[in-house]
Amino acid sequence: MTPPLDRDVIHVWRLSIATVQSVALLPLLAEDECDRAARFVFEKDRHQFVAVRGWLRRLCGDYVHEAPEAIRFSYGPAGKPALVGNGTGIDLRFNVSHSGDVALLAFSLGREIGVDIEYIDDRIDILDLSRSCFSDEEQQSLQASAADRHLEMFFRYWTSKEAYIKALGDGLSMPLQDFTIDVRPNSSVWPIKVLEGQAKTYTVQPLSAPPGYLSAVASEGNDWTVLSCE
Repeated sequence: MTPPLDRDVIHVWRLSIATVQSVALLPLLAEDECDRAARFVFEKDRHQFVAVRGWLRRLCGDYVHEAPEAIRFSYGPAGKPALVGNGTGIDLRFNVSHSGDVALLAFSLGREIGVDIEYIDDRIDILDLSRSCFSDEEQQSLQASAADRHLEMFFRYWTSKEAYIKALGDGLSMPLQDFTIDVRPNSSVWPIKVLEGQAKTYTVQPLSAPPGYLSAVASEGNDWTVLSCE
């Protein structure tokens, strides 16, 4: 059962994908979702899709008081899903991210939202990648940090930037270099500075994550808090 959703509190559910019985969730999916699941070549990918989409339907159904199989989605230009109008008039917004065996499902009331979780992969060239994805200020901050914190700092920025882009729902129409996440070590609310004026103010908050992962959530305004749900 989902806790009551308030406009000033964002709910973030964490799902261990390996523990989900996806076969039991398959009947909740719409025909197009079942078709998409069937097209996956590898069983692991199929299981992941059904598990996450099934739980998304369950939680959406709880929040708007509808059966999970009755939930209908529409998709924005960049593929961001949204609820097609429900009879209760509840303005539910949501976003989903998964990496490895962990999925995050974030829900808000009446404000756009984006969430991201990433497995910390130490094989990537973080300094090289940051030059093509981070603002000048972010690159300087990353390079100025202690060498043993480079990997963590990179993924702090990466998950925060991904969460913001997903909240906007524009895909990568805004280049990642055109905004800066002001990662403040002693604060749990991180402002976003955009080179060209953004009509609405967004902020990012880091989330707790299992060992080996980092995650963040972004939403409109700076007057919201996070409730972790499992």
